[in-house]
Amino acid sequence: MFVFCFLTPVERVLAELGQGTPLYKVKSPTKMLERTFFLDMKNMCLYYDGSKKKNRDTSIRISKIREVREGEKDFSKKLKDLEKNLCFLLILGSTQRALCMMAEKQTTRDKWVRGLRYAIQMEQLAEQRNETDRYPFGVGFSIFQLR
Repeated sequence: MFVFCFLTPVERVLAELGQGTPLYKVKSPTKMLERTFFLDMKNMCLYYDGSKKKNRDTSIRISKIREVREGEKDFSKKLKDLEKNLCFLLILGSTQRALCMMAEKQTTRDKWVRGLRYAIQMEQLAEQRNETDRYPFGVGFSIFQLR
């Protein structure tokens, strides 16, 4: 069991999401697949259990998630007859593919939206640091030394 008492609110949410939450993958308004989703901040990925398909990749790198949208802010046909306040969408990769998901409670949906947005920000920050580390500090100064 994880000790939540010394964590910040965001760390508490991330710890909860890391333990797994049952959510529905929405294929259509009439077809929803229940899966247990986990947010792995160490490996920066989202993965799920419950797929019956063999050799199926059940993980999504956080770096592939472009945007997280609340259901009421999206007009996807998949959400047409569903309670949009329970839904959220992940916009993935350069193809802008949407992964629609639904929680049983709005508080669960809100935790996932908040946690995923935070994870995306952390991934982007890490990428920026890697970009800065690639360029040696002396390159910019060599121009001034030529005078």
